[in-house]
Amino acid sequence: MNTNRLYRIFKKATLYMSLTVAFFLIAGVLIVYFFEDKIVQFAIDEINKNLNTKIEVQDIRLSLWKKFPQASLEFKQVSCEDTYEQKMKLLTAKSVFLSFNVWDIFSGKYIFKRIDIEEASVNIFIDKKGKRNFDILKKKKPEEKGIPNHFQFNQVGLKNIHIDYE
Repeated sequence: MNTNRLYRIFKKATLYMSLTVAFFLIAGVLIVYFFEDKIVQFAIDEINKNLNTKIEVQDIRLSLWKKFPQASLEFKQVSCEDTYEQKMKLLTAKSVFLSFNVWDIFSGKYIFKRIDIEEASVNIFIDKKGKRNFDILKKKKPEEKGIPNHFQFNQVGLKNIHIDYE
């Protein structure tokens, strides 16, 4: 086989690989552009349905790259009040990621399967009567038992977390 033919094969292979990478990059940008607002609003609505405390977030972004191969919503500068007397923050975090399958974007049925908390401080408190400041999930009503739960965390990632326990 002559070197000229090998060079042409290598050139075609490089071209096809470059086009494939460019296609996926452009597709990723378009997916984020067209679906980010819908997915962010869905997540906010579901969080509000399931929590009985106030959460403040500076910014929310959809990313296909940060938790690859999963898609993720990154909540930046997160603050969560406790449920005891709201005297302290239960959680303050630089970033909280909710990850889900990329194909959920196309089906519209988002199931968040992983949560990652990074650069955070957690304050856990239980008083003498056993009341806890971390009971933040709403109890499901009997009529809500058949409603799908969009938060099915089977993985939790913690990075640089400081925990205070009283």
